[in-house]
Amino acid sequence: MFGSDHSGSDPLGGGSDQLIPSRGILASRPYRSRPALPFRPERIVLAKGALECPSGQELVHSICTAYPRAVVSERFDAPHNRIDLGACDPLELHDRGKKTLVIGVHHSAVRQSSEAGNTCPNYWHFSPYGFCPYRCHYCYLAGTRGVRFSPTVKIFVNLDEILAEIDRVARRLNRPTAFYLGKLQDGLALDPLTGYSRRMIPFFAAHPFARLALLTKSADVANLLDVEHRNRTILSWTLTPDAIARRFAPGSGLLCAWIPSSTASPIPISSWTVSSRPHEIAASAAFQQASCS
Repeated sequence: MFGSDHSGSDPLGGGSDQLIPSRGILASRPYRSRPALPFRPERIVLAKGALECPSGQELVHSICTAYPRAVVSERFDAPHNRIDLGACDPLELHDRGKKTLVIGVHHSAVRQSSEAGNTCPNYWHFSPYGFCPYRCHYCYLAGTRGVRFSPTVKIFVNLDEILAEIDRVARRLNRPTAFYLGKLQDGLALDPLTGYSRRMIPFFAAHPFARLALLTKSADVANLLDVEHRNRTILSWTLTPDAIARRFAPGSGLLCAWIPSSTASPIPISSWTVSSRPHEIAASAAFQQASCS
């Protein structure tokens, strides 16, 4: 389907048919990728597994169409974290990584954080994306071992497999359990490219135990406007004053994009309950309530 270099079943199984909304009406409509602005990759790398399933092929084609000026390279022999960027200097490597989008698969995307001495509670998290297209100067991920080694922006096409693993974990725990999207990436920044929110949110809405906590700086909520969430998804934003964002978080959403003077609601989603505080939008109390419903 792609040259070497050019421009341009039920996932759950095992009696989990009630969770088919993740592959239902919203998922059955082919999603047309939109550029995830301001991210403009100069290079798109198709890594191992990117084209192994029909859904992955459709997504890859749609993403490449959204960025027609990007150089597309096939590296099907390399996993997503083994892409050579042709640089050794850490700063140059980081810069090239931010300009490179890698599409592949991630077979251990659902994990529980178990960090010794961690002040915050450990929790379950999952990764349909890797790293982040934003360029926040204070990003702690940039200093982690995995990102220093592989600083590219990543999209994983095996979302069905990831949701199936979440289903298995949540059913094994047999109690309302939060799964965080945003620990190792921005949870919404690449959603215009993938439309994953339109499959994930209905999945969690239909699940008896799994709950979604989505952490992001993105103001692009177009894919969320008509999605049924049943109060089982919590959206959590970091809001940074414009002057600080321009200086220390280039590429991330500005506060003016969130709170227009003509509306009191930070997000234009009438069916979503919003809890706002001066410096953040949080919903921990709402999440606890949703987790018990």
